[in-house]
Amino acid sequence: REASGGETPTTSSPFRARAERLLVKLLEEDGFSTRSMGIVWDNAICVEDAAAVAGTDDSTGRRAAICIEATGESQEDWKAMLDQQKSIERVGWKCLRVDAVSFLVNYTEVLAAIKKFLASVLVF
Repeated sequence: REASGGETPTTSSPFRARAERLLVKLLEEDGFSTRSMGIVWDNAICVEDAAAVAGTDDSTGRRAAICIEATGESQEDWKAMLDQQKSIERVGWKCLRVDAVSFLVNYTEVLAAIKKFLASVLVF
């Protein structure tokens, strides 16, 4: 299920859901392709360069996962997210965790850090 195209992300926190919608919108405006990672990593989105997805350049396969975290998660929920992250990193994914509240309060600074991360893992 894709997080883009106006669909509501499947998240449990209103901060997380709002942050994810804003992040997806801003990344897609900058030419990235996004989709929900679904059960692979709850509350995370896959980010790829739109040209790579369309097959118009040679960067096919360059993708990263961004997880939107919400303040107040239980220790059990936090551990489950960390375990999911470690599992996908073992198969080659590059991952970034973003605090939902920080993103909503100062999205320009956090978005710049996200873009720097994406560039560092060759997703641009």
